[in-house]
Amino acid sequence: YSCDIGGAGVALTPPVPAGGWLLLDDQDISPGNQHCCTISFEVDIDVAPGSGGDDVVTECGTMTPGDPSPGEALYNESSLDLNNDGEPDEEDEACEDVYNISHEKSIADLEQTGHNTWCITYNITVTNNGNESGFYDLYDWPQYDQDITITGASYSSSVHPLAVLTPTTPTDTTDWQLGNDVSIGPDVSHVYVLEVCVSIDLEDEGAVDTGDDVYQGCGDGGAGMNGEPGQGLYNESYLDTNDDGTVDETDEVCADIPYITLNKDVTGVEQTGARDFTVSYEITVCNIGGADGEYTVSDQPCFDDDIVINGASYGSDVAGHSANPGPSALTGTGPWTMNTDQTIAADGCDTYTLDVEVTMDLNDDDTPGDGVYSSCASGDPSDPSSTGGLYNKSMVDTDGDGEPDLQDEACEELPYVTHTKDLTSITQTGATSWEVKYTIEVSNTGGASGEYDLSDEIAFEDDIVVTCVNYMSDAPGNANNPGPTVDTDLAGPWGLADDQGIGADSIHTYMITFCVDMDLNDPAGLAGDGDYTACGAANGGDDSEPGEGLHNESSLDVNNDGVEDEEDEACGDLPHIYHDKVATGFVPMANGNHMVSYEICVYNDGGAAGEYDLYDEPIFDDDIEIIGGTYSCDTDPGSTLPAAVPAGGWLLLDDQSIPAGGEQCCTIDIEVHIDVAPGSGGDDVVTDCGTAVPGDPSPGEALYNESTLDLNNDG
Repeated sequence: YSCDIGGAGVALTPPVPAGGWLLLDDQDISPGNQHCCTISFEVDIDVAPGSGGDDVVTECGTMTPGDPSPGEALYNESSLDLNNDGEPDEEDEACEDVYNISHEKSIADLEQTGHNTWCITYNITVTNNGNESGFYDLYDWPQYDQDITITGASYSSSVHPLAVLTPTTPTDTTDWQLGNDVSIGPDVSHVYVLEVCVSIDLEDEGAVDTGDDVYQGCGDGGAGMNGEPGQGLYNESYLDTNDDGTVDETDEVCADIPYITLNKDVTGVEQTGARDFTVSYEITVCNIGGADGEYTVSDQPCFDDDIVINGASYGSDVAGHSANPGPSALTGTGPWTMNTDQTIAADGCDTYTLDVEVTMDLNDDDTPGDGVYSSCASGDPSDPSSTGGLYNKSMVDTDGDGEPDLQDEACEELPYVTHTKDLTSITQTGATSWEVKYTIEVSNTGGASGEYDLSDEIAFEDDIVVTCVNYMSDAPGNANNPGPTVDTDLAGPWGLADDQGIGADSIHTYMITFCVDMDLNDPAGLAGDGDYTACGAANGGDDSEPGEGLHNESSLDVNNDGVEDEEDEACGDLPHIYHDKVATGFVPMANGNHMVSYEICVYNDGGAAGEYDLYDEPIFDDDIEIIGGTYSCDTDPGSTLPAAVPAGGWLLLDDQSIPAGGEQCCTIDIEVHIDVAPGSGGDDVVTDCGTAVPGDPSPGEALYNESTLDLNNDG
């Protein structure tokens, strides 16, 4: 302080003593004079919680309007002691108000800008409700859930131009200073607009942010509606009104954002027919964030091109949805929209079930695809056109721009079990006996394991007699692996496999062996009408019918309903070779001998080509001498025959092939000398044919000649 009669200023030392500071003591004043003193105080105003006062600067005249009271604002009282008794005789007071700066923070807008990206706008209003101008510093510190990443921030105010805020990861020491020593007049407000843009990822497992992939919402754990640091979009602002670096006032706000997830699974594949299936999917949309969200969900099947969609339906547990509980039919082949702009609460999940009825027949000429199954592994989830198996993708639009933001795929395989049957071999085991083998291959060219029942049934030509049956298989777990069976009944049909499992890309082989006999000329009439019917006789081609040749049918049941789903047949024919012999001439020769002639014709009235060996053996009366001979055949020019007949006769044709329906003839001419003179070497009597057995000539009678066929080359 300083007084006009006191010289230079004098320092006053706090605290204020009782009764106040003594400025002038025993000061004389002349009549008509005036003495003035000037007093200046440096004060610290601190309204921060815990600062020592009640954290409110009370305005002058609050208690008695127009008359300030002690304890109000900058109330100051002076007193005069006019008789030096230590008691004030006159008092006067003055009071000056100070600034009253405070701030309030609110959320002005929260807008989704893309998938899992948001921009939040805060309004911070700094107000001086006092009667004096003041200064302030304003800070802001966002302390979001750690799974939220700040991608950009900016602010402007009524006293600041637009500015970008850095860093994007502020801390308690690098928080954003929005205002520094900003002057504010009485009854004036400054409005700050702060925009912070963020992204959130609750599924990165720490790869993108430092979070734990668990959203902490505003107020979790009893933190209150404004939350606490580390929750949601929690944000604090700080006001320092006396530039001492200490926070005088704090305000905070918090907002939550949603986080929508998508999951899709195949829940089952049911076989409903031989090549028909119903595949079921479950689509789950969840919100693991802290606020309500909206989404649109759709589905697109991307099946193998041989899979035909016959129909589809879906259901949902979403309250009020038209497909709750369902099923609700879907038209076409997709994509199908299941819900649009659906609100989903925080921590909520919506479930959709989808059933698609399909047919796949890779061997059908009308299949829309290439007839080759493409498995799930051939699909590429990153390729929208990817196809394979029962590949199906669901899509969710989380930001309403009409484009999918989430996609999840599920895929399941289908089996495709089919079979082929072939006649493997026909081996002649006797003159009229054969071993016949068929091979059945059951294959699964699909992508999933399947099951089947396999049976076999014969419908041979009625002249063929079955004498034995057995089979073997390499199918795992089959009763006849390795086989073969024994004591199998001869009539059939035979069950070769029941509920036999077969893996994807697997082949099971079955071999069935039959022993059969056929003799169309058998006088005992083993079977049939003696008239062979070859494979394809009815249709004029390779398609045989029951009762033709070695017609054999196999049946495959792939859905265990007891009805055959696929049939294949194989057929082969047997030869039936026989021959007929007649004597065609007995002519005298100029040299006194005779030429006897025979014709042998070999026939095949079976259905397949065969082979034979043909022998001729003359066994004449002992008075008839063979001089020599010749022969010729349709299939062989022939040659001379020696006079000495070998045991078993002359071999005329060896391993001679004869087609089905074929006829092959040979002519034999033998020059003979007949001598019945006594002592000529015989019994001098030519015995007539049929002497021993009337009607049936025997060796040693006249010109008896015997021909033989070897039909199985066993000699």
